[in-house]
Amino acid sequence: MPSDTKVAGIPIPRGFKATSTRDFEWYYDGEQRVEQLEAYVRKYVPNASVERLDQFSLQFGLPGTAERVGVSATIYPLPGRADFSRLHIKGSQPVPPPMTDEEIRAELKKRAALDR
Repeated sequence: MPSDTKVAGIPIPRGFKATSTRDFEWYYDGEQRVEQLEAYVRKYVPNASVERLDQFSLQFGLPGTAERVGVSATIYPLPGRADFSRLHIKGSQPVPPPMTDEEIRAELKKRAALDR
């Protein structure tokens, strides 16, 4: 069952705790076997592509939108704990707006000055 927390469009399973966060990267650990977490992600993250990385881990991909690049989520067991899994989410970076002609000229001028 999902919690009230959503990260990069992915609803975090109830009972999973954030163990590490960085810019556009999150790690959540919880007391679920990988098979249970896989079933959860398949149910609550529609339209995700699925790729099996090895016998223990899977990667789910979500397509990008106009507001963000694609998101990937990898699930795998915690070392030494077959009953705990990690959900590693990467992405959800905003797509930068296109540069104006003035910004392009200024950037080219700045780069030309650095090349001298």
